[in-house]
Amino acid sequence: MIKEIPKILIVYRLLISLIFIGIKPSSDLPTVTIVLLLLYTGILSDVFDGILARSYNIATTRLRVYDTVVDLIFYLSAFFYLYRLEENIVTDNAYLIVTILSLEVCMYVLSLVRFRKLPSPHALLSKIWGMYLVVE
Repeated sequence: MIKEIPKILIVYRLLISLIFIGIKPSSDLPTVTIVLLLLYTGILSDVFDGILARSYNIATTRLRVYDTVVDLIFYLSAFFYLYRLEENIVTDNAYLIVTILSLEVCMYVLSLVRFRKLPSPHALLSKIWGMYLVVE
């Protein structure tokens, strides 16, 4: 059972993504508090799933790819929520957002061209992007 924790953390992030997509954006305190708690716990689960998978010696290629895809879904759904809540923040930071997303797309394209498979880099850029969304 303990070796399932990394997988549970990944599924947890996927569930949070569904909440971000389904929840009605609101700037009232309870909603903001819930969203921030979900963001923080999602980012922490992103950090610890890999650490735990390596420590339990279950870090397979398949698990890393699954984690990477769920990370992408998680951060894009957080971005989608932010966009629906405060469209002006997104438009004011469009250059930075486009730059970061372009770098992510380049990473995927280069990996597909060079290695003929999706990357599972657990990109530092993705984690920085998620933290940027939370802090801003």
